[in-house]
Amino acid sequence: MRVPVRVWVSERSTFLCFITAWFYALNVARYTTQFAMQWQDALVCGMMRHFGHC
Repeated sequence: MRVPVRVWVSERSTFLCFITAWFYALNVARYTTQFAMQWQDALVCGMMRHFGHC
């Protein structure tokens, strides 16, 4: 039994869309984590400097 081309293409494009969204989410999470860590370091260092430790 042959699968219609349209169904095959729609399944493939859905799969590709899912993969693209997954990679995008991973990148966003990674950048957010890096930004949060830098922001946290800057905040801690600023507080330390405020109290004369940094």
